[in-house]
Amino acid sequence: MKLSNRLKTIAELVEPGVTVGDIGSDHGYLIAELVKNNIISYGIASDINKGPVDNCQQTIQTYGISDQVDVRLGGGFVPYQPNEINTAVIAGMGGELIRDIFLESPEVVKSIDTFILQPMTGQDALRIWLLENDFQIIKEKIAEEQDRFYEILVVKHISKPWSLPNHLKHFSKDDALLMEIGIKMDVDASYIGFIEKKIGKYEVIADNLKNHTENHPKLTEVEKNIQALKEVLLCIQTPEK
Repeated sequence: MKLSNRLKTIAELVEPGVTVGDIGSDHGYLIAELVKNNIISYGIASDINKGPVDNCQQTIQTYGISDQVDVRLGGGFVPYQPNEINTAVIAGMGGELIRDIFLESPEVVKSIDTFILQPMTGQDALRIWLLENDFQIIKEKIAEEQDRFYEILVVKHISKPWSLPNHLKHFSKDDALLMEIGIKMDVDASYIGFIEKKIGKYEVIADNLKNHTENHPKLTEVEKNIQALKEVLLCIQTPEK
C-alpha cells in the first residue's frame, strides 16, 4: 500500500505511541499505515457512511491488524467516548464541517490532546475559529500532490498568546490574509510553491478587476495582498544576518 503524499504527510505528523482516531477514515489506509509501521499500536477508524466503513474493515483484515484497529460507523466524534483517543485526525473535509464536528461533541473534544486537521476549503475560517476558541495551531505543513497544495494543521488546547515567525513579522495578527496562508507553516519548497500559487490567483483577480473598472473598490486590497505575499517570499529567500 502506498499512501498519497497528503496522507503520508499527515502520518508523519502523528506522534509515536499515541492512540489515534481517524474521523472520516474512508478506506482506512492512514490508520493501517500507522499500525503497520509500528507508529501506533492501536487506533479507531470511523466514517459516517457504511460503504467506507466496509472498505476500511476490508483494508484492516487484508493487513491482519483487526486486533489493533476498531472500525466504527458514525459521524464526527459521535462514535467516540471521552478519553478513548488522544490524537484525532480529520482530513478531507471542509473547514466549516470540521468546526461543526468540534461543536457537536464538546466532551470528547475536551479529552483529546492533539488534532491533525486537513481542511479542503474554508481554511481561513477554521483558523480564526480555532484561535477564538482556546485552541492553538502549533505546526502547519503543506502537502503537495499533483497540482494541489493541501494545508495541514496540528492543533492543541492552548489559550496562551501566540507569536508569528520571522517571515510573517510584517503582518498584524488580525490580518485576514494571514489566516489564508497559515501562521506556523514549515518553510520548505512546497510552502514556497503554495505562496507563489496564491500570488498568481490574486494577480488574476487584480487583472479582472482592472478590466471591469479602473477604480474598483476591491483592487487596492487585492494589490496589497499581492505585495504582502511577495514580502513573505522575500523574507524566506533572504538569509538573516
